[in-house]
Amino acid sequence: MGSASSSSCCSRNAKVATVGTIQSNKPAKKAHFIGLCVKPFQLPIAADGHISCADLYNLMNDANKFTQFVHHPLYLLILDLRDAAAYALDHIQTAFHCSSVASGIINENILNFKHIVLYGVDTSLGSNERAESAVRLLEDAGAGFVMLVGGYTEFEKRFPFLCNTVTIWSQTERERKVTTYPSLILEDWLYQGTGNQAKRERLIRSMGITHVINISTEFSCDLPGVTYLAIRLQDDASSKLLDHFEEIFEFLDGVKRTGGKALVHCNLGVSRSSTATLSYIMLSQTCTLLDAYKFLHHRRPCCAPNRGFFLQLGFFEEYIFGKKFTDANQLWFAV
Repeated sequence: MGSASSSSCCSRNAKVATVGTIQSNKPAKKAHFIGLCVKPFQLPIAADGHISCADLYNLMNDANKFTQFVHHPLYLLILDLRDAAAYALDHIQTAFHCSSVASGIINENILNFKHIVLYGVDTSLGSNERAESAVRLLEDAGAGFVMLVGGYTEFEKRFPFLCNTVTIWSQTERERKVTTYPSLILEDWLYQGTGNQAKRERLIRSMGITHVINISTEFSCDLPGVTYLAIRLQDDASSKLLDHFEEIFEFLDGVKRTGGKALVHCNLGVSRSSTATLSYIMLSQTCTLLDAYKFLHHRRPCCAPNRGFFLQLGFFEEYIFGKKFTDANQLWFAV
């Protein structure tokens, strides 16, 4: 059979509401998913020495287990290799112009940065003298760095809300001025994040989010113009999130088909929202729980469904394919 996203076995009448809540307290309708063929689903890997726009976006935000370090000056160094005039006009948030690489604060810590990303107009290094000098300095120091695939042109096209004219040096300035956004899961329409992010209207508007799945008891669904699916469940191993997997699929599949953008959230964006996202990936990509988890963990390393949710996902895998491929218990212990 083809991808589940195009299967007619899903009903398309999931109830949704704009500026309101959908109390999803009943099991979703049973559909005949048994017998779908498993397809390999792998990460889109950039070539050696390069990083994709999606991965840089997630690196800049709260997708990882080291969120508390995102604002630390030594966490991520982004260097703009374009000419100074282009940098002054607009650049990726927190980026420095390549001419700054020789300055004290950067040069003295060149080997202490956890990540170093360089970008030009496109994927190439460019040919201006300052860019070449900065690259030589990094290479001579033995500092590892990667080039941004597509450069500034591609990044600004996809994430304009992460480009500005501000130059930020200190951690205090970063904490005060830099907004952390939800993780990008499926380009460029499905995001996963926290309840606090979901309630920030300016953030939601800047990202172009049109639909939100709220799996929490802590947060309301009240942003104007946003279509919500509310599933009121606790992050508890006994909560039956499995009963809502097909409903979640129908909601998100509708968003994708109509060209919208969706955010899936719970409280911390770790357990309930990860479970919902995994169920959608498994069904839409007809992939195993293990492949779906590897993909989501790459995009949002803090993802960690509780044991009960992992077992429900294992049951869902068997329900979709008529066969068990992933040991959900073992996967939970490995997280």
